[in-house]
Amino acid sequence: MIYAIRLYCIYISAGSTLLVLTGWAMREPLNVERVTDTDSTLFYFQRLHIARESAEKTKVMNRDDFLKTERLYHFTKYENAYSILQSRTLNFSKLNRMNDINESCRQIFTNNGIEPKEVENEISKYKQISLTHDGKFPGFAIPSMWGHYAEKGNGICIVFDKTKLLKNVPDECYKNNISYNPDYCSDIVVNKNVEAYFNKHIHDLFFIKTVDWEHEQEYRIITKEEDSIDVDSCVLAIIMCMTDGVEYGDSIWGADSVKKFQTEFPKIFILEFNYWSGLPLLRNEQCEQWYPYPKIPV
Repeated sequence: MIYAIRLYCIYISAGSTLLVLTGWAMREPLNVERVTDTDSTLFYFQRLHIARESAEKTKVMNRDDFLKTERLYHFTKYENAYSILQSRTLNFSKLNRMNDINESCRQIFTNNGIEPKEVENEISKYKQISLTHDGKFPGFAIPSMWGHYAEKGNGICIVFDKTKLLKNVPDECYKNNISYNPDYCSDIVVNKNVEAYFNKHIHDLFFIKTVDWEHEQEYRIITKEEDSIDVDSCVLAIIMCMTDGVEYGDSIWGADSVKKFQTEFPKIFILEFNYWSGLPLLRNEQCEQWYPYPKIPV
């Protein structure tokens, strides 16, 4: 059985006979078909043109594509990552579940007969998705993110194409990088209409944090109306660091948890993350170095 690595179309003419060999992306065996008349030959050329277009849309990720694409990252538990990829959606979370106490436990001050409960009710309407962007460090190479949000390294970092992902975010949502300010105060002071106050101060309320959190390099999406966003076709790859049944420092390839993702999501590329002499490394299953690139000797 012969398998093609990419989309191959080989035409061998023998008089009135055209031998057509097709196959693509290691998904199907190389097919050999014999065409003996002009109409059928035209049909095959049309079909192969469609196949080429399909292959372009579903082509396997390569290092150059990965590195030149602006990316966002989502760290999560293994099972949560599985659910995200299976449902092709990323869910919003309530802001009162945030681990930053400046956001989950705000001081509220009101005047003119406004009750603090009105402000609390307005806060409860907002939901968020937290992502990580590249910055001082590559977004996938922040140990605290692996430790706090990805099961101490046993979880998953989902890599999104930022441009594609943000196209799926409704216009009603707010989105931006988080700013980190040493003088930030999370107090809320409302003197009149509560909803108007939130609309006016949306950036100060939800897109500024203290410098304690700047290592997270957070990109945030805020909404009042949406429950989730569609991430279909937005996933560039998933990154794994450690996994059950594999000793720390050993390769993840061959582990059952990796095989599960390869079987369930064959079009999603998997990369392995680890460190070498203090430098973050990304490699694929063939042990080809994807980051940093150009390569460093290992």
